Amino acid sequence: MGNSELENMDTISTTITEGLRLLYEMGNYTASLLKKSADWYNKVLKPLQDVGKVIREKIANISEIASAVFKPIVVANNLGQHQYVVWEYIEPELVEIIYKSTNVNKTLRLMYEKNGYKQFYSLFQKCTDYLDGNNVRILSQAIDSFSIKNYDLCAIGITVVIDAELSAVTGNPSTNIKKRVEPLLEKLDAEEMLSKDEYSFFSLYLTVDETMKTFAASSHFDKDIEPTYINRHWTMHGRAKRRKTKLDCVKLLRLLYAIILLDNIAGEGEKN
Repeated sequence: MGNSELENMDTISTTITEGLRLLYEMGNYTASLLKKSADWYNKVLKPLQDVGKVIREKIANISEIASAVFKPIVVANNLGQHQYVVWEYIEPELVEIIYKSTNVNKTLRLMYEKNGYKQFYSLFQKCTDYLDGNNVRILSQAIDSFSIKNYDLCAIGITVVIDAELSAVTGNPSTNIKKRVEPLLEKLDAEEMLSKDEYSFFSLYLTVDETMKTFAASSHFDKDIEPTYINRHWTMHGRAKRRKTKLDCVKLLRLLYAIILLDNIAGEGEKN
């Protein structure tokens, strides 16, 4: 057997070992998270959906002149429907690109490919600043899987950490979010321009709300067809057959960071 064949076997062995190690870590960790994270979905997200309904009604009813002013909110809502969470101010150029796009997922994928997914790896580093050691280890293994194109394992790993973070949230972001949303809704009523920070906050809320509608949607595995979007139940229960993509992993990591931000918002509310 030649050296090249031995090297190929070593590479395959390393890939299998890493994959099995990640699955082992997650298998030992997942069971205790499912109930806690499900409670968070019910207690926090459902109340927030009422606020989201009000926001979307106001967006739908603004005048044509005002629609240009509030286009970033409309675009944020669209991104959320594609499970892409946004907390940054969306620059006008990107607003127009997304607004006119006939294939939002392709537009997002090309955006990440353009810079070699540097944003993805940078966001991973940001997440590790807030996670405990156990979740840092699992997330790191998930990102390692991403690097060797094992996107299914990466998606599973990030989903496990998302559930872990949800189960660890001690405050209730819904109360503080409602307080911050109310004055912004008044601005919408008056068709006033929002600041960059206000646009950013609306984007965070709307995209998380929209993403969770599909990500956390319950399923009956014996009756339902596997959805084309990312769903935690299909992923965590090992029922998913659709191959995950690079963009799926990007979306999941952004959702994880958004949950960290929401936890911080909850903490701000408790201090005030």
